[in-house]
Amino acid sequence: MKTKFKRNETMNPEFVPPTGWVSYNPVTLTESVGLDRVNDPVDILFKPYPGNCRSENEIRVIAPDGVTEVPSQVYDVVRDPGTGCIASCRVVFLANCPAYGSVTYYIIYNNHAATAPEYDGLRLITEAPGDTYSIKIHQAGVDYNYLHLFLKNMVDLWAGGNKVAPSVNVLLWSQLNLGTGWSDAKGVFWMGAGKTLSVLNSGPVFVDLNYTEAYGADFYGTVFDHDVSATKLLRVYYQPDLNLLMRYHQTLNIKTNLANYTIQMPVYIDFKLSNSINQPIYKYLTWKNTVGVVKTVLTEEPPFSDEIWSPANPVGWWNLNGSRPDSADKPAANIGLIPTHCEGTIAGSPAPNYTVTFNHTEPIGMRNSQWLKGTYNGRPGDTIETQGYIITITPVDQNIAPIMENKALRLRNPLKSSIGLA
Repeated sequence: MKTKFKRNETMNPEFVPPTGWVSYNPVTLTESVGLDRVNDPVDILFKPYPGNCRSENEIRVIAPDGVTEVPSQVYDVVRDPGTGCIASCRVVFLANCPAYGSVTYYIIYNNHAATAPEYDGLRLITEAPGDTYSIKIHQAGVDYNYLHLFLKNMVDLWAGGNKVAPSVNVLLWSQLNLGTGWSDAKGVFWMGAGKTLSVLNSGPVFVDLNYTEAYGADFYGTVFDHDVSATKLLRVYYQPDLNLLMRYHQTLNIKTNLANYTIQMPVYIDFKLSNSINQPIYKYLTWKNTVGVVKTVLTEEPPFSDEIWSPANPVGWWNLNGSRPDSADKPAANIGLIPTHCEGTIAGSPAPNYTVTFNHTEPIGMRNSQWLKGTYNGRPGDTIETQGYIITITPVDQNIAPIMENKALRLRNPLKSSIGLA
């Protein structure tokens, strides 16, 4: 829901804050890669004039028309210890901007009587604290399913209010497994254990979740490795078209007392997308590799892997797409992954290989595992990090390559912003 404010005609005619609001800062957004932006997330560091902003409730965002309120969300609030007023915070909203163009939004504040706004957008529902959460989209009086987390690291996805693919066995798999795994120097494979899940921020524009693994365990959960822990920060964005936009930031932490510790080929996300009788639900896997070549194969292709992102060639992505005529179940949306970053603090010669790969495993369309290619010999305190986005796209049957190219370009090149004085 967007509000039309009445202008306060006593103020500067170039932009007039609504009645009751005294202060504002213009935020100029610039598009630099030639794509029209629609509902792109913008995250602004905002510093109100000292002493003028007492509460998050009074911080609002006005669209370039100077009248329409845009749903926004405030987080990371820092208060002045003397006055208790907000010294800084971050403001997130969805913005539109034409290709190679600029637009100006306005952050308004300094209305101490303002109450908390109500917007359409995300609604977080706690089903079991620390374990199970639903995220829905409330839009025009209707609630749509968007994402469901359960057993701490299992995730089911929806698009357009419809489940992306059936979950065959919820005790073992959903559509997305956040769990981590790695091999040590002896080739022993460890899976993340000691799991926790918590909510960091919850609002209409985004929900932040923190999934952690304190240590590793063998397949049976009887032998433990306390040399590595893992953290996965998830940000789920509201998108009015009901297609998922979720950012992930995975960190592996080496915390052993050994002089060094070897992590080989860590896995950071697993996908399993099948129909209700455990058969492939998608027809094609399409991807762009680090060489810049776009390929498409049928999902029953024998197992293979490929590289999709590296610091030297940050260009690739993958997408499961197309409905199968031999499957009674049809996917609600295509699903894709766009890596945007991978790095670490580990030194050495040769330098660690921060290449992102995927492993396509038969019998799929079913399983697609995400790996980091390298072997990392780190010391206590070292980290290995990777970031990216998981998205859904409708309709299912379409030429997906140019769409994924545009999505990747958009997500790797967010709108540039500058904030000015009133």
